[in-house]
Amino acid sequence: MTHETKADAYARFREQFKDSPELVANVGPDTLPESYRVKLKDPTQYQAAAAKYVKFVGVDQVVDQRKLVQKLFDVLDTFRNAALLVAFVQGIAALLLIGNTIQVAAYSRRREVSVMRLVGASNWYIQLPFVLEAALAGLAGAVIGWLTLLGAKFLLVDRLLDSGTFVGVIPTWDILSMVNVLGIMILVGVLLAAVAGWFTLRFQIKY
Repeated sequence: MTHETKADAYARFREQFKDSPELVANVGPDTLPESYRVKLKDPTQYQAAAAKYVKFVGVDQVVDQRKLVQKLFDVLDTFRNAALLVAFVQGIAALLLIGNTIQVAAYSRRREVSVMRLVGASNWYIQLPFVLEAALAGLAGAVIGWLTLLGAKFLLVDRLLDSGTFVGVIPTWDILSMVNVLGIMILVGVLLAAVAGWFTLRFQIKY
């Protein structure tokens, strides 16, 4: 629990809304109330904490900041769920596209495949170039997607965080996290593309 004086509240207000000078100009040093800021280790115990602190002398009311930003969180949750749905649909579409591309490639190289069979090449040896091609496509897609995400970090997220308005609402993206995301995207992209290519070839190249 921290004690916030009127001066502290005013300084924090000026910092948060430094990009809105008109709003800052209309708020005086004595406008914002003195308060105590309590951060719970277990947010589910809010009702018990509110019932305890509201009885303290000098406490006018206990404000749950979650209620103040609940609508914003609801909007962000809606966007997140919509993004997950779009990502899922795009993932399925990408797998189908990879499968279709592999089928076209296998059909266009059917003469080479026939020659490889005649010389005794195994099914895995015949499938390997197509699987590698799918894996490279997955690698390229993962890198392009990561570069897009990196651009969103510098052009959108960092600017929103620098404004101070969304501090604590939008999580920060540090470079280490971005590198970890790149590794995950490459692993998932290459693996899914290779598996999709191999699974498609099982039906395209007859044993």
